[in-house]
Amino acid sequence: MRAPVRMAGRGSGVLLLVLLFLGACSPAPRRPDRGPVSVPGPGPRSLRVSELIRSADTLVGEVVEVRGVCAGWGGPAPGPPPLTRSDWQLQEDSVAVWVSGPLPRGCDPVNPSLARVYEIRGQVACDTLPARGRGEPAVRHFLKRRTGG
Repeated sequence: MRAPVRMAGRGSGVLLLVLLFLGACSPAPRRPDRGPVSVPGPGPRSLRVSELIRSADTLVGEVVEVRGVCAGWGGPAPGPPPLTRSDWQLQEDSVAVWVSGPLPRGCDPVNPSLARVYEIRGQVACDTLPARGRGEPAVRHFLKRRTGG
């Protein structure tokens, strides 16, 4: 007859599982010479003004990059400036979106040149335009410009 094989106590198996779990959930060690490792994620979605307007409801809160020409203060976007009197418009063909934030270098808000295309990074936001006449209030989407990074 063979002698029975004796397993470690039940508590040691639980201890082993806890130690494995803690090891798997602990943060990676920092490398003092170069700092933490960062893995670049996908950048913001790149859109034209017309694409932003078409799908703005699904983009609220997201950071996007939108291509268009600087239309300054007098483009075809609906309503008054959404946040400040300095807000300006980014235009593509006959549609435009308001942008709240600094103008791109080279854009004159009073006499804009519609020849240069800019790519503007911003967070999609929305507000509500009051009803006009007997119409309904309208949801308007705009960009809160982010500069740098």
